[in-house]
Amino acid sequence: MKTVFILTSRQQTCGEKPTGSFHSLISGLRLNNVKIKVTGTCKLLGGDDEVVQEEDIISTGKAADLIILFFVNIPQTKKSEDVLQEPYLSKAFKIDRWDRTVFIDYYEHTWRNVPDYLEPSYHRVLVKKCKKYFKRETTIFHREWFDNMLPYPLSYFPSNPIPFPEKKYDIFCSFPQTHTGLRSDVIILCQKLKAESPELKIVIKNDCTQEEYIGLIGSSWITLDGRGAGCINNRFLEIISNRSLCFREKYDVIFYQDYTKGEMIQEYLNIYDLENKLEAILKNKEKIKAMEALAYEHYNKYHTSEKVVQYLLEESFN
Repeated sequence: MKTVFILTSRQQTCGEKPTGSFHSLISGLRLNNVKIKVTGTCKLLGGDDEVVQEEDIISTGKAADLIILFFVNIPQTKKSEDVLQEPYLSKAFKIDRWDRTVFIDYYEHTWRNVPDYLEPSYHRVLVKKCKKYFKRETTIFHREWFDNMLPYPLSYFPSNPIPFPEKKYDIFCSFPQTHTGLRSDVIILCQKLKAESPELKIVIKNDCTQEEYIGLIGSSWITLDGRGAGCINNRFLEIISNRSLCFREKYDVIFYQDYTKGEMIQEYLNIYDLENKLEAILKNKEKIKAMEALAYEHYNKYHTSEKVVQYLLEESFN
């Protein structure tokens, strides 16, 4: 059994909600039958797993088969060379086993809000040091410059117990944050459709609890997605995993095992494109049902925690 050492910040813990990125990583590693050693804590850790104390970090890293750097709070400054701001990350340099060290970068590609050529949206030291650099929002620019940079998807979201809820609504729209992408325009369009076509059952609710939100997705034929601060956000996989047809504002980034091959989702370029595509497909519920079923099958094949971490391990040991 291989030993995987997750080197993360001393504050990193796994909460009760099973939707976080750290929880997903731990869950996926357990499902892939590896021994886990980690500097954070998680309720999913088993009897053979180990929480590593600070004084044992370097010796643990030198003995591990794979080291995963998972620091969600770096970089914090404008200079991504600055690794001393995170003391646990600096220990990776003392371990000095970059041939078996990978980094998971969960930052959105717009996190610095400046072009890559001025200030890169990646950690410029770690991308050169690490064997593989897994990045949440990978652009064509990144892939052309770095052979070791690979797209890494967001956390999995456990689906509702089957059977899923019956469909009650035609369209569900929910954006607690509305100032990015086309989100505000999507809300306006939904309000317009609701007024002009009272026969359509459209839910616009931006203040849902998580439980209510997931229930509304599962009860809706179509759920609308719009860009967050970056491109990819949690909403996309929440929609897919709860078996609603996702209408997604088109991404500019490379998404691991994307849903664009075959008819599994709908993408829109602008608000007029969205309106036209909604009008066309709302008349065909059988097509909607077929598309969301294909997307859900694709999700289970590639995007559960087990499958995502399997991909990470295969690439890391390759």
